[in-house]
Formats: sequence, C-alpha cells, structure tokens
Amino acid sequence: MNGNLSEASSEPRRPVRLAVASYNIHGCVGTDRLYRPYRTAEVIREIDAQVVGLQEVDSRLQGGGGMNQLEFLAMITGFRSLSGPCIQDDKGCFGNALLTNLPVLSFQTIDLSLSGREPRGIIDAHLEMNGAEIRILNTHLGRGGRERRFQVNRLKQAIEEETGKLTIILGDFNEWFPRSRCSRMLTACFGRKLHRPTYPSLFPILSLDRIWVLPENVKTVVQVHSSPLAQVTSDHLPIRAEIEWEMKEIASGQR
Repeated sequence: MNGNLSEASSEPRRPVRLAVASYNIHGCVGTDRLYRPYRTAEVIREIDAQVVGLQEVDSRLQGGGGMNQLEFLAMITGFRSLSGPCIQDDKGCFGNALLTNLPVLSFQTIDLSLSGREPRGIIDAHLEMNGAEIRILNTHLGRGGRERRFQVNRLKQAIEEETGKLTIILGDFNEWFPRSRCSRMLTACFGRKLHRPTYPSLFPILSLDRIWVLPENVKTVVQVHSSPLAQVTSDHLPIRAEIEWEMKEIASGQR
C-alpha cells in the first residue's frame, strides 16, 4: 500500500481548466426589439462556461417586464446567481450579475459611480475550483472618457488590495478607441489585450466586451460566441475565455 501511495503522489498534477464569459444581455431585448428572456437563457447555455458575467440585467417593471430576470436566467440555466444592481428603486433593479456552477466563497459589490453619471459598479466574487480560490471581477464601465479613467483606477486599486490568486477581470468596458487614454490605462494595468469585436452583434467591429486574466503567464484563449441565436438576442455578442493553469504559475506570475 505504501508503494501505491508513493506512486500516486509522484504523478504530475493535471492543469486546472476553466471557461468564463462576459455577456451584455441588453435587458433581454434583442436586435429585433423583442423582449425574450428565454432566448437569452438559451444563449447562456450555448456559451457553455462555468462562470458568466452579465451586464444590463433589467428587472424593473418597465424595462424588464416586471419579472426578476436574474432569477429567471438562473432557474433556466441551473446556475447560482450573484446580483450586483447599480440602480435600485421602487420599480426594481438594473445592473450587473454573475452566474456560476462553482461554489461561491464570498462576494461583494464595489461602487464605481461618478457624480452626475449613471451609477456603475463591480461584482467582486471569490469562487472555489479544485481546491483553489479564484477571483472574478465583473463590471460595466461608463460612457464618458473621464468617467472610465476614474473607474479603471478604482478597479486597479481593488485588484491590488488582494493578490496571490487567479484573477479574472471581465465585462463591458465601453471603450471604442484602441489608442485612447483609457485603453492605454487598461493595458498598463491589466496587461495584454484579450478581446475580439463583439459590438454590434450583427456586424461586430468594436471590442467593447473584454476579458483579462492575471497573472499574464496563464494560458488563455479568447473567442466570441457568434451563433445565429446570439446575433439576434442582444446588441452585444458574448465573449468567452478558456483558461488553463497550474498553481505554481499563480505563485510565480503575479504582476
């Protein structure tokens, strides 16, 4: 028996593999202007990721038809849901969310709002996979350049407050110009760009939706999910990343 244990312990550990995605669902309203939450759930199932960051989840009476979109999407997909509303009033809530089939260790929301602008925020979630802790930050940045620069700085600060684990930053960054000041800030803060054109969904030319993985030495492959259903379900296409790593890469590769 001791020999078997020794032999088993000497076997190399297999890499950990994870699929994550970011999807601006446009309140479940498609490019055909039809409100179809079930269609949105089907696209999420098509993506086949273990973690999906959502933006523009609309459960307000007027915008979302009076239903709790997040509860509905979680029910249809079978995922756990984490809510990060940026707007919350007597009509309901609107903002970010996270769907996952991984155990949730903890999560919080971080305010990114700038006075005079639409409220914005981050979902900061800690998940568990194969005994390892993974940090996911899902956000939707504002439309103004000064606003986004403020929000990128706040996001950077939040990340620097806690290091030493695989960290995935994803969301709709609303950055239209690859050489803008904000784009340069994003690259300086989070490293090489991992994105593809996702907007508009019928003819994507802009990389509004993005995924970064820290540390940068972690193997990551990014693709856009452009099925016929996805092209009509929202004005954004989902972006998906396949991530593969070993624990020693996390310890040695922190920025």
